Amino acid sequence: MAKRTFITLRESLFLGFCAVGLAAVRIIMRLGLGITGHAMLPSVFFMLLGRGVTRKFGTATYTGFLAGCIISAMGGTKAALPLLMQLCITGFALDCLACLPPVLSSWYGGMAAGIIAASTRGLVVLVSSLMAGMDMSLSLVNACITGLANASFGALGGLLVPATLKRLKAYGLVKTEGED
Repeated sequence: MAKRTFITLRESLFLGFCAVGLAAVRIIMRLGLGITGHAMLPSVFFMLLGRGVTRKFGTATYTGFLAGCIISAMGGTKAALPLLMQLCITGFALDCLACLPPVLSSWYGGMAAGIIAASTRGLVVLVSSLMAGMDMSLSLVNACITGLANASFGALGGLLVPATLKRLKAYGLVKTEGED
């Protein structure tokens, strides 16, 4: 029988911190910057940081879900369900990608995870525009533009995570695999 690992209180508090940080930055970034995809930088950063600290599958999805609930409760969005869906899909992609060894320990792994996870936003845009009745070619162009813009900011968010994790480990705030 496989050993079950639960989230400890310390990890839960850190995931809550990541979710509140993500929600606060997303609400602040609601200001009209005029840059497509700029909200993906804190999304990828905080979700991948939470996943890197806890090292447990599902924690990035949980962080995205919790942040979506916080943003919805604070009235930071007009469309709560699509935002919640977007954050959960991005978190699930990050959970799946974080299972690969170089993702959390190298800058290129974090960047690649950020690009792939942020590109899921293009899929959400494609599905929603097709459901709204938009033409297929126009939907694809819109999804590609949105996906590329989000991927560039996702790459920046992913670049920050390995250095932040290394700094947190140096200060003793993150336990390594063998410690209890």
